[in-house]
Amino acid sequence: MPAHRSLIRPTEPLPVRSDDDAVELLALAVTEPMEPEVLCFVLDASGRGSTLFVVDDIHGPDAVLDVADLMCRAAEGSPARYLVVASTRPDGGLEPDDDWRFAELDALATSSGLDLLEWYVITSGEWVRASQRLAVPNRPDEPWHRDWCDQS
Repeated sequence: MPAHRSLIRPTEPLPVRSDDDAVELLALAVTEPMEPEVLCFVLDASGRGSTLFVVDDIHGPDAVLDVADLMCRAAEGSPARYLVVASTRPDGGLEPDDDWRFAELDALATSSGLDLLEWYVITSGEWVRASQRLAVPNRPDEPWHRDWCDQS
């Protein structure tokens, strides 16, 4: 049975405007000891979100697509503009089909009117920014560089 976790939220969510901000937020929600899970959140145009969605007891690397699809559908019609996804893989890192998975995540986000900011693959030893390690065509070098990154 999945464990219930409570996080204290500020009245108004703090913006997530950088890779470091996203990693800090995700690190609060990753189960310890690490187990396979998928984490997602969406951000509005100012980099603010309200919910970090965590699904545990997942089976196989393709589960990230199912969870992201659910999150994208839930975000349709909302002010959400950006999607951030993470997969925890305690026993391994990037896999041969992850290029394809990244493209699918990007397509899911786009079909819901969102931009995929990043997909993190988290192992017991490192946090991999998939966009930086996979062969992802037409991807900006720094997806976090948005107009709102320098706003307060």
